[in-house]
Amino acid sequence: MKDIPITAETLEVMLRLTRIKAPAMCQALHDHFVLGEPYSVAAAKYGIAKQQIYPHVKKILEEVKPTFDEYARIAAKLSAGGKD
Repeated sequence: MKDIPITAETLEVMLRLTRIKAPAMCQALHDHFVLGEPYSVAAAKYGIAKQQIYPHVKKILEEVKPTFDEYARIAAKLSAGGKD
């Protein structure tokens, strides 16, 4: 299975697993991950320094998203009749 894109819905759930609560940061992350804007552009649009957004982007890509991707692979396998 290919890399699974981040949708608005999955990003919303991913953010619940973090301590990221500031609306501007959440919107900048949305614009980066869902709309495909470079993180520095998305950050600037909401008045956030790229140094502030980068650790959140890194955490989502390295820690949160891999878990979601693995869950999606397992769910797809189970729905196709495969075993765990």
